[in-house]
Amino acid sequence: MRIDATTLRRGSLSLLVVLCAGLLLTGCRRQPKGTPGLPLGALDVRVFGARGDGRRDDTAAFQRALKQAGGFGGVVVVSPGRYRLTAPLEIAGAALMGVRPGGFPADEETLPVLEVDHALGPVIRAGAAATVEGLMIRFPHRPDAELPRPPAIELSGIGITLNGLKIEAAWDGIVADGVSNIGRLSMRDIFLSNCFHHGVVITHTLDVAHLDHVEVWSPDPRARKGASIGFRFGKNDQMQAVNLFAFGMTLGFMFEAEEVEPGKFESTYGDFANCATDQCTRGIKIEGPARLSFSGGTFLNHLESLLADHPEAMLRFSGAEFKSNGGVAVHLRKTGRAIFSGSIFRRFYGAQDRPRIVAGEVGSLVVSGCVFDPTGPGIKFEPGVARAVVSGTIFEATEFPAFLEHEAHPGQLLLDGNIISD
Repeated sequence: MRIDATTLRRGSLSLLVVLCAGLLLTGCRRQPKGTPGLPLGALDVRVFGARGDGRRDDTAAFQRALKQAGGFGGVVVVSPGRYRLTAPLEIAGAALMGVRPGGFPADEETLPVLEVDHALGPVIRAGAAATVEGLMIRFPHRPDAELPRPPAIELSGIGITLNGLKIEAAWDGIVADGVSNIGRLSMRDIFLSNCFHHGVVITHTLDVAHLDHVEVWSPDPRARKGASIGFRFGKNDQMQAVNLFAFGMTLGFMFEAEEVEPGKFESTYGDFANCATDQCTRGIKIEGPARLSFSGGTFLNHLESLLADHPEAMLRFSGAEFKSNGGVAVHLRKTGRAIFSGSIFRRFYGAQDRPRIVAGEVGSLVVSGCVFDPTGPGIKFEPGVARAVVSGTIFEATEFPAFLEHEAHPGQLLLDGNIISD
C-alpha cells in the first residue's frame, strides 16, 4: 500500500492533535486551578472526590490521591477549605501541600484545615521522604480535649520535611515513633497552639536534624495541670535548632537519656540558638548525658529556668537570660561540665532569699562575664562541686551575698576579678 506525503502529513497532524488534547486533559485533571507555581502534574484532592466543606468525610479522597502520588514521588495539593478526616493518612515519598498565603502560620487562619474526627491513630503518619506543608490540623474543642489521644503527626522515616503548619488543640503535636531513624528531619515555621501533653518529641535522628522557628504556645491553663512539655528530646546526633519557643507549658525543654543498647544511654548532641521559654513552670530540664550549646535566648519561668540532673551532661550557655520568680534560676544538681558566659541572672519578684545558681555535684563550673541583678544572692556552692571559676562577673546586690558556702568549700574554687557591690 502506497502512502503519499500529503496523507502522511495529515496523519501526523491528527496524531499530534490527539496527543496534545490528551496532555491538556491530563493537565486539567492534575493541575489544580488557582495554584500557580505548583509542580506540573500535581494532584488536587478535589479531583479525587474531596469536598472541603467540613461536613462530608474526605478521608478516602486523600488516601486515593496520596496512594497515586506515592508511586512517582508526586505532590497532592489541598485547596482552601475544611476537610473532615475519619482515619489516619499515610505519606511516604510524596508531598501533601496546602496553599499557604502570608508568613508565619499563627494568628490568621488562612490555611486549608484538616478537621480531625477520629482517634484511630495519628492524623498523618509521615514516612521516608514525606513532605507536609501549608496545612492546619485542628482537633475538636471540647471539655475533655486534654485527655490522651494519638498525635497530629507521627514521624516514622528518614528525610521528612514539615513546613508552614499550624496544629491546634492536640494532645501530642509532632512525635517521633521512637523506633525509626528520622535523620535529616527538617521542620520550619510551625505553630502548635494549646498542646496538652507534648508539643514536639524528637528522638532517633541518627544524622543531622534541623528545626527552625517552631512555637509551642499553650495559654490554656489545662496545659500546665499535668506534665506538659514543649520540646522533648531523646537521642539525637548533631541537632541544629534555632528560634524554638515554649509558652505556658509545665516544662519548656526536656533532654532525657535513651537506652540505645543494654546498659548504654545516650542523649542529644547539638546546638541551639535564640531559643526561649515564657510562663512555663520550668524552662529546661536535663536528665541525660546531653552535650548542648545554647547561644542567646531568654528563659523566663516560675521555677527553675535550668535544672540539670545528670553527671555526664556537658552544657554551654552564652548570651542567655535566666529568670525565676519562685526559686533558683539555675540548679545544677548533677552535671559534668557547665559554662555560662555573657549571661544575665535575674528575677522580678518572690523568693529573694534563694540564690540565682545552686551548684551541687558539678565536675567543672565556669561563670564568666555575667551579670547577677540585685534581687537575691548569687551562687551557692554545695560540697559536690569539684572545680569552679567565677571571673569578670558583676554582682549588683547590696543586701545579699555574691557567694554562699564558698569559704569552707572542699573543692577547688577560683573566685577572682569580679565586681561585688557592698
